[in-house]
Amino acid sequence: MKPLSPSADRVCCIAVEHFADRGYDASSLNDIAEQAGMRKASLYAHFANKDALYLAALGKAADAETTFAQAHFSAAEPDADQRWFEGLRARYHGSVNLRFLLRAAFYPPAALREPIGEVFEGYLDYLKRAPSAPSRSAR
Repeated sequence: MKPLSPSADRVCCIAVEHFADRGYDASSLNDIAEQAGMRKASLYAHFANKDALYLAALGKAADAETTFAQAHFSAAEPDADQRWFEGLRARYHGSVNLRFLLRAAFYPPAALREPIGEVFEGYLDYLKRAPSAPSRSAR
């Protein structure tokens, strides 16, 4: 993902929350711009359209969740994989990034299905090859 300006990054953070809570169709660029403290026209200086903002926000959410997973599995504590699965429900409720990532993967806008699938598959690929906890290698 291309580095974002501080202003575009702020818009992306707001968009993650909007898209996670409302989905693609019910999210409004005007509402996102307003919450970011700018006019909708200014938002277009950072993102060409709603699709571009959606994909940038999705990339940000996927990066955040991958970073979280890396931290979890790099600790190499016993039963890290079991704790991962046991903690998913709480993580879902506590992480707007995970909620958005899963919502996008399971209910993608039709026109963005392919790029969303690529982002989500990248996240799943990391989870599949996450460093094994000591208890896994002992099995």
